[in-house]
Amino acid sequence: AAPLVGRLVDVHDDALVDVTLEVHAGEVLGVAGVEGNGQHELALVLSGRRAPIAGQAHVPEEVAFIPQDRQREGLVVDFDLTENVALALSRLDRFGTGALMPWEDLEEEAERIRTRFDVAAPSTETLAGALSGGNQQRVIIGRELALGAPMLVAENPTRGLDVAAAAYVHGELTRLASEGLAIVLISTDLDEVLGLADRVVVMTRGRAVDVPESERSREGVGALMLSGGAEAT
Repeated sequence: AAPLVGRLVDVHDDALVDVTLEVHAGEVLGVAGVEGNGQHELALVLSGRRAPIAGQAHVPEEVAFIPQDRQREGLVVDFDLTENVALALSRLDRFGTGALMPWEDLEEEAERIRTRFDVAAPSTETLAGALSGGNQQRVIIGRELALGAPMLVAENPTRGLDVAAAAYVHGELTRLASEGLAIVLISTDLDEVLGLADRVVVMTRGRAVDVPESERSREGVGALMLSGGAEAT
């Protein structure tokens, strides 16, 4: 079996009800559901951004996170690419041990991300707000992966993107899982979840309901969404 990377045990929160989940290396765990059923709170707990009221959340010290609102939660649109990269990488020892930020190193890292992820920006001095939504998402993905974290939580990662940009994000998630990263894909786009996930759970009224392989279809998942969590784990 693939190594266990993250685990929630009977996690309870304002919007979560006794959620138990396991996330393994090299898999995409898909979390489906109608918006407002606890998915956002689940994303915050799994990414280490929020501590649950009760239960146990065993997550890595560093978790890469692609938030659903890239302009409000992912980037500062009035900052350039280097400054936006620094927002996350300053947590790493090699970038944040001193009182002063190592801007030369951060500029080099931002340039690496711009090149590696084919960000359509003239330079790392380009403001994030001047980029298209797809290119903003490329910056976020590149920055979060630079953390070297063993787990990635992606919350509605293709929301508002055009078809080409969404296909790029899907390709990156598939590639990363094949390289051993544990990925939690939280999405209100059911086709996205069914198309990418190795395992699927449904969030309904704050509960996590496992989707049996025999019910991995739009009809089967839809029925679980309407069940109100009667079969929740």
